[in-house]
Amino acid sequence: IIETVGAGQNEMQIAKLSDLFLLLAMPATGDELQGIKRGAIELADAVIVTKHDGKLKSAAEISAAQLRTSLSLYSQATVPVFLTSNIQKTGYAELLNFLQKKMTQPIDQEKRANQAQFWLNQGIYLETIKKINKQAIKNLR
Repeated sequence: IIETVGAGQNEMQIAKLSDLFLLLAMPATGDELQGIKRGAIELADAVIVTKHDGKLKSAAEISAAQLRTSLSLYSQATVPVFLTSNIQKTGYAELLNFLQKKMTQPIDQEKRANQAQFWLNQGIYLETIKKINKQAIKNLR
């Protein structure tokens, strides 16, 4: 399990490292209207909308509907959107069923090969940048 806190490169790199990418979204933040973390939403295997209770219950439902629309535009696969409430303890059975089903499926070998290629390229890139920086510092002296 790998958890990140923001949008951007972190999520893109985590998706290249993990077998399953879950995107958590809070209602009434406006993220869903902005194409929520667009790069991340395109990579998500599932989206979990939290706080589906109390004053935010209807906002969570609206967020989930907007996310489903965004997902239908950005993803070729059907990506489920789960509504959860930690207070009412709801939505977790469906999410657990999804996760258990995913865990019983064979590893996607094409995805694994793409992940390996990505990390190889990252390593080469970082080593190249280190060498360039080292040489630039020598040239400044």
